[in-house]
Amino acid sequence: MIAEGERAVELWEMPDAALSPQVPADEANRLIMQTIRSILGNSAGAVFFQVLEKKFELPSTAIAEKPEVFSAALEDFFGSGRKAIERSIVIRLSEQFGLGASSEPFPTVMRGIQGTSDAQ
Repeated sequence: MIAEGERAVELWEMPDAALSPQVPADEANRLIMQTIRSILGNSAGAVFFQVLEKKFELPSTAIAEKPEVFSAALEDFFGSGRKAIERSIVIRLSEQFGLGASSEPFPTVMRGIQGTSDAQ
């Protein structure tokens, strides 16, 4: 329970955003880049990040702010393999930042931890 004014508010009455930890974008970006490099290796990871910046105009330092663009780039680059890569990223974010298990898509998770609800 969390006190709110003169009445107590049970956790299940709180909006989901209140239960999501805020993760700094630079920390999320760092972990996303590490996960991509651990999956692809340094050379292929570097190629992916070059394509991400040139074709999708998304520097690796802005992935957390534009998760839909990042997801589209993964789809373009890896096809159906995008889902496995996104799942690995979500698992790593959950472990690192204590988010708990999530079956939500990568963009939804990122919007939640960044405290936004609108698609970028």
